[in-house]
Amino acid sequence: MEFFTQPRIALFITGLLVTLLIYALRVIGILSFLPGLVLIGLVVFDFILLILALNPPRRFW
Repeated sequence: MEFFTQPRIALFITGLLVTLLIYALRVIGILSFLPGLVLIGLVVFDFILLILALNPPRRFW
């Protein structure tokens, strides 16, 4: 369970859940004014968060 409590993993999971919530609200019509590119942008952002979560930047000092 320690893996999921790391801040970078928790940020990715939270971002993914927010993206799914926005998608669900768009499908049922509450956020139907959002263009599809917003959702594509959120998915790309989540993918970047996943890459950073699994491969954190290295420190050289």
